Amino acid sequence: MRYLLFIIISLSASLHNAQAQSSQSIDLAMWHGKSNDIPFKITAVQDSRENTTNIGKAYHKSKKKDIDFNFASSSEAMVLKMITRQFTQGKETDISLEIKRLKIVREKQGKSVRDRLYFDCAFNHTKSGTLLYTFNASNAVNPSKNPRLNITNYIARAITAAISNFKKDYLVHPEWHQETAAQTVKLSIGIDKKIIYNQFETSGDTIALRKGYKLNKNDFVAQATDVEKDDAYSFFEMTYQIKTIDEGKKIDLSIYPKAYFLRSKSWAKDADSVSPNWLAYQQLLYDNATLHALKFKNELAAKEYSAGYFKSQINKIYNENTRRFFDSMDLIYSETKFGQDATAVNSWIAKVSTALAATD
Repeated sequence: MRYLLFIIISLSASLHNAQAQSSQSIDLAMWHGKSNDIPFKITAVQDSRENTTNIGKAYHKSKKKDIDFNFASSSEAMVLKMITRQFTQGKETDISLEIKRLKIVREKQGKSVRDRLYFDCAFNHTKSGTLLYTFNASNAVNPSKNPRLNITNYIARAITAAISNFKKDYLVHPEWHQETAAQTVKLSIGIDKKIIYNQFETSGDTIALRKGYKLNKNDFVAQATDVEKDDAYSFFEMTYQIKTIDEGKKIDLSIYPKAYFLRSKSWAKDADSVSPNWLAYQQLLYDNATLHALKFKNELAAKEYSAGYFKSQINKIYNENTRRFFDSMDLIYSETKFGQDATAVNSWIAKVSTALAATD
């Protein structure tokens, strides 16, 4: 039996200015949706985010200001209470819900800038800790007359969609109902893994992310539009493939992580209209992307996989590494003011260079 999985994630971010900023608290008790039945019981919610209070900023167009949204109380207790209220739960299996990412991110889409809510979570077997299912969703957000209620609805709907999707998979996986399923499968079927990093035929358009490569002006092929405020833009992609051969009592698992810079989607303005350190800033972003791609590859190599669960295990590693990549890029954007603060750029170059030198 052969199985192939291909996932691509495009990484980009942008920012638009606001004249003022206010804050609002989110309480999921405000939300009342349609109740549903589930055969399992969600006994715990774990918020694994670094900041479990903050949700992010969204721009209110009519008021022309940013609104900073935060949870009114413990996110874990609030989400668990909402789930208990909205779902009639069964007793088959105890499940824990782990929040990996819940954040409003400002993104550039063509010539416009939009705020988008990202929600990533995982469903684990409470007693064994086995990862059963991961869920990833995003939705454009646009606070209108009642920003607090709008954001509350977005979050609550994402959570209920995650549970509903997990239920569909749960019903077709009877082995998930058994406490010892993961251990039994692991003992009976072996996994031979192989990690093949950045193995693909590069065209003139693709530059594989690798240590030591230096970007130059000719790597930025796309044309910048007149409305672009940035000096340049680098387009990165991080992907992976899975190939398996089932030999009965053994599975040959090959994982192909790939990460690259795409020249045809990267651009730079004419030299006379940009700051002198624009290329150093883009090199910093390239090196940071390379660092996180190598960390992703190394984590895949260090993991011991279980038959029946390796797809979810790999996806979990992928989600965690892309989340850390997003967070690091957001921090670089913020602290360097998108490359305009030369002192901050140099500080980050030193930090990333040191980390990259220690990572193979």
